[in-house]
Amino acid sequence: MISVGVAVTLGPADVSLVNVRDVLLNHLGLADIPVKAAKNAIVWEERLPRALVAACAGAGLALCGVVMQSLLRNPLAEPFVLGVSSGASTGAVVIGVLGIGGGVLGLSGGAFVGALVAFGLVLLLSRFTSGGTSGVILAGVASTQFFSAYWAGHKKDATANLELLLDQLSDVADPHRTAQFVSVIALVRPDGGEQTVEGRWPGRLATAPAGPGGFGYDPIFIPDGQPAGEERTVGEWTAAEKNAASHRSRAFRELAPLLETL
Repeated sequence: MISVGVAVTLGPADVSLVNVRDVLLNHLGLADIPVKAAKNAIVWEERLPRALVAACAGAGLALCGVVMQSLLRNPLAEPFVLGVSSGASTGAVVIGVLGIGGGVLGLSGGAFVGALVAFGLVLLLSRFTSGGTSGVILAGVASTQFFSAYWAGHKKDATANLELLLDQLSDVADPHRTAQFVSVIALVRPDGGEQTVEGRWPGRLATAPAGPGGFGYDPIFIPDGQPAGEERTVGEWTAAEKNAASHRSRAFRELAPLLETL
């Protein structure tokens, strides 16, 4: 609640925590403190609803994270593992691009329905397996691939996917085109103990492909840390340069000390 109160004070108009307290007490019928009409409107009608919605969204995401991590028994579990994110993307595309159900559902509604369908598919598939957590994860991978393929359209080769991504991001300005490759390695010991390490390769997406090297999205991925004016996509890097800096090499460098303890 303290963070919500502080959030309400942030903005171009000068509103203090005391003002927020007074407005809340007045509207709850617990006091009758004189407050300027402008500040009353800013707090009660503008900032407080947004702060409460943000708090509820954060709490909902935290709850979903706990459920997924408990279900998969892995602290790195995320919506992509179970196909939920891919299903939500597909639902939003169906509404926004194809216009199906647009008169009834908005983009958010379409994304929510798509996420529910994807999660339902995972539960259905996992019932036909006996692999426990592994079965759920494999069902999630299958669901992710299904919805990702649906989003990509009939032509699903690497070039078509790259072109589709650039088209989807055509109106996104360069400062907001951040991206990163992520690699996670799990080490399972003979005694059943598990440890995971992660390698992240941050960068941004170019507006057009460059370079004949690499594969997948390498021709449009510009890694961070390159000298200004000399930035290249991974497609323009040599194999040795890529292998030394990639997310996979970073993950393996994190794994090496753990392997030495075996």
